[in-house]
Amino acid sequence: MARLLSRLRDFGIAGLPSSLLTWSQRVCEQIEATFSSQQDQITAIAALQATQTAQLAQILAAQAAADAAQTTADTAKKNDAISASWTSPGSILSASDAGSNATITVAGHTRHYGDVSSVSVTGANITALAYSTFYNVYYDDPTRAGGAVTFHATTDPNLALPNAASGRHFCGTVTTPASGGGTTSGGYTPSGGGYTGPGAIP
Repeated sequence: MARLLSRLRDFGIAGLPSSLLTWSQRVCEQIEATFSSQQDQITAIAALQATQTAQLAQILAAQAAADAAQTTADTAKKNDAISASWTSPGSILSASDAGSNATITVAGHTRHYGDVSSVSVTGANITALAYSTFYNVYYDDPTRAGGAVTFHATTDPNLALPNAASGRHFCGTVTTPASGGGTTSGGYTPSGGGYTGPGAIP
């Protein structure tokens, strides 16, 4: 714009009316003002977009935190139900001499939870165990889906406690027979329909 005004002034020296020069200058000033206003608007729009992007990021972060908190609450509720769960029937364990070691058999059963839900659990064997040993039997099922689960036997009662690990379910206790001994049985029958496993409920 400055170059255009300079050229017009040059022409003015050659005889252009001063009014034309004045009008031209005003036109150029208006064009510059309009351009400046557009730049200001573009800058304002960019700033608004940046603000909205930051707000959206905060909203998404807050939603993620809320979802995580809800998941934690749901997990805690499930774990409480596991802690108060029991099997039906109560005596689902038997142990026998397998020839060179002992085997614990877990019978198929129904797992009842403290929130009044229940699932069917498929029975299975735990093999290669020691003779004449007191075992605590458990399995892990965080989603409480039931069905075919993997049973474990341990001599550490604390390891078999409900929720000692995520979704841990206690199945009861049984002592394996001596070599050549007869089949033994075990499990647990909660008093009043609640958990009465080894140790205190965590």
